[in-house]
Amino acid sequence: MKNVFKLSGGEVSLLDQSIKTEYLFQVGPYQVWAPIQKQLEKPLTKEVRPGDSVLLYCLFLNEHSSNGLFNTFLVSEFMSQ
Repeated sequence: MKNVFKLSGGEVSLLDQSIKTEYLFQVGPYQVWAPIQKQLEKPLTKEVRPGDSVLLYCLFLNEHSSNGLFNTFLVSEFMSQ
C-alpha cells in the first residue's frame, strides 16, 4: 500500500499516522481484511455490529511487482445499511 501511495505522489508518513487497524469484512462468500482510516474506527465500531450490512467507500490501491499483483482497499468512509 505504501509503494502505490508513494508512486501516486502521496506522502507515505501520512499512512503511518492515519492507518493503524484492519477489519475483517464478509463480502458475499469472501472474507476481506481491509485497513481503515484511524478517524473512522470509533464511529464504525459504534454504528456497525457484527453481521450488519455496511456500504464501504474505499481507495483502491493496485500494486504490480516482481512478487505478483497486490490489491488493497483502504476504507475511507462507510454508511450503515
